[in-house]
Amino acid sequence: MKKYYKEDADFIFHKKSFVVNFIVVSVVILFLICLFMYEHVVSIRQIDINEIKTLSKEEGALFSIDNAEIKETIKGEVKFNINGWCIVKNKQSSPIELHVLLRNAKTNKVYQLPTTMVVRSDVTSSIGDGCDYDNSGFSVDITKNDSDMLKNNYEILILYRNDKDKYIIRTNYVF
Repeated sequence: MKKYYKEDADFIFHKKSFVVNFIVVSVVILFLICLFMYEHVVSIRQIDINEIKTLSKEEGALFSIDNAEIKETIKGEVKFNINGWCIVKNKQSSPIELHVLLRNAKTNKVYQLPTTMVVRSDVTSSIGDGCDYDNSGFSVDITKNDSDMLKNNYEILILYRNDKDKYIIRTNYVF
């Protein structure tokens, strides 16, 4: 039977180069994961909305586009700034997801913009039907290196998603 030596068991972990390499590889892997997540969250991506039901105002969709700008920056980039709110009547606004979409008027391609949810307690108080619509606000504030986007007209759509339902809400707001 072989005798156990503490030096044999701890040899690999006490080597300075192993520890340094392990830390460097771990940091690189974490950096790549964070980069992937960042790109996924802030990227504009094309999506297919053909299978998603459209919800009209008559069916309970209410919204407001408070601000919508698309302009070219000094650096030749495109800056998007879109703010507003969206609800489905008599459905609590929590938990929901809202995403601002742009539909190219020429090609009908639809792009999902990275959208931040905003608390809008003013919506709950102005609707006043007893439902909580506080989490109904949205904001888009991004810059994209694609000046070709300025050459087209876009319609703002809203993708509304809660636990059970998923709807496209057409705003008829074109810029």
